[in-house]
Amino acid sequence: TVEREKEAKEIKYITKDDGKLMAMATSKTFIRDGTEVPSYAILFFGGHIDVDHLGRGLRVGEDGWIKFRSWARIGVLVNQLKRLLQLELAIKIEEPDLDVSSSDVAHTIITLITNDGV
Repeated sequence: TVEREKEAKEIKYITKDDGKLMAMATSKTFIRDGTEVPSYAILFFGGHIDVDHLGRGLRVGEDGWIKFRSWARIGVLVNQLKRLLQLELAIKIEEPDLDVSSSDVAHTIITLITNDGV
């Protein structure tokens, strides 16, 4: 048998500690057991993005345990948008009357998260 590549819309759930996520048949559904978060929400708010420019994807978070199979350019572009957002927020702190809700950066980030990059 040959392992096939994951589809872009496939999600693999793992735990941080041992990597296994067991399904258990019960009569009730518990939302706390597994809630899907949009990929771009994780990329923007999940912490540091480590970009592998050799094509192995992205790692998110302090210890990089959240893995995305993605083009490196996605990680680079998200990192740049995060930097632009930080700059706008720093300016907002200096100028409280500034309206950042109508900025192109905020609009782009909201659109990416809402539509999950599509």
